[in-house]
Amino acid sequence: AQWTSTLETYVYPVMGKLMVKDVAQAHVLQVLEPIWKTKTETATRIRGRMESVLDWATARHYRQGDNPARWKGHLDKLLAPPTRIQKVVHHKAIRVGNMAAFMADLRQREGIAARALEFAIYCAARSGEVRGATWDEIDLENRIWVIPAERMKAGSEHRVPLSRQALDLLKNMPKLVDCPYIFPSSKSGMLSDMALLAVMRRMEVDAVPHGFRSTFRDWAGETTNYPRDIAEQALAHTLTNKVEAAYRRGDALEKRRHMMQDWADFCQRQAHKAQPLQESFRSSALCHMLLDISLYWPSELLPIGVVVSSPLAGTLLSRPLQQWSHRGVVHQQSIPHLSRCMTGVEREAGTQSHLVITSPVGGDAKNGGTHSVFSLCI
Repeated sequence: AQWTSTLETYVYPVMGKLMVKDVAQAHVLQVLEPIWKTKTETATRIRGRMESVLDWATARHYRQGDNPARWKGHLDKLLAPPTRIQKVVHHKAIRVGNMAAFMADLRQREGIAARALEFAIYCAARSGEVRGATWDEIDLENRIWVIPAERMKAGSEHRVPLSRQALDLLKNMPKLVDCPYIFPSSKSGMLSDMALLAVMRRMEVDAVPHGFRSTFRDWAGETTNYPRDIAEQALAHTLTNKVEAAYRRGDALEKRRHMMQDWADFCQRQAHKAQPLQESFRSSALCHMLLDISLYWPSELLPIGVVVSSPLAGTLLSRPLQQWSHRGVVHQQSIPHLSRCMTGVEREAGTQSHLVITSPVGGDAKNGGTHSVFSLCI
């Protein structure tokens, strides 16, 4: 569908009425030049599609001569390389240290799309690979998911060793009659490409499903001793070194099995103690800010209270500061509780909360005179 759509939009208006034997370089450039710098990725794909069509036409003897849409040795001399035009934008990803909190939150979410996202994370798979997964690709006895070549980006079959967590998830998925998909849509078809992203948006997470492959790669490279090539094979990446690729025969399935189990265990670690994701981020910010405050707190002022308030709802929570600190040192274990209090205030008030630290005027706490020393909005 995407092929047809791009050809209809960009190619047909220029050469739709031409005989394929009459397509020349001028026509190809007429299609590409207007969008080469503004829609670089789209233009690159269109060029490749035109090249494929014209190659087919030549093979079928519908045309003769060189392909006017080929890149190497031809259009690369006339158009700027895409890498020099288009700035590389990496997929937004969850930090490795926040995975346990995210996964704990995700497991509480209901729906097929949430389970598909969870499965994609365990397998470090692409969204499309998971959305198109069918039951006949799963070998439960050998704990393997075999993705056929036609569904892989690199065009080669990919075997994914399934962790215990991934297997448990699959065993709990219902099998629908006359529906081959493991994660079907409401109409028993394949989930849309926005389904997994919608789950993350509802979780209010600033990341995308594809970003978990980056998180997995960071985890493997920064926190484990697994070789780089094993991690790359788990991601089904094509080796850029052609010599190395030519000599690689196996897919290191058993080595990857250990790695994928370690990854799933890492995602599930201390899940029962993990905070919701937003609170985790807020807790980290609170910890750093309150520690900074404790370093510069005026020695003549004795901190006596913490107030969490909202401009619309007024003061909703007030607690003695002794719960949060002792002699200017913030208790780490109190930070998550304070963060949850702020989240609760926001949920009730429907607006952002403020943290106000109060101190007595002149140290006269008995007279009740206080004033705000710090006001934080996180």
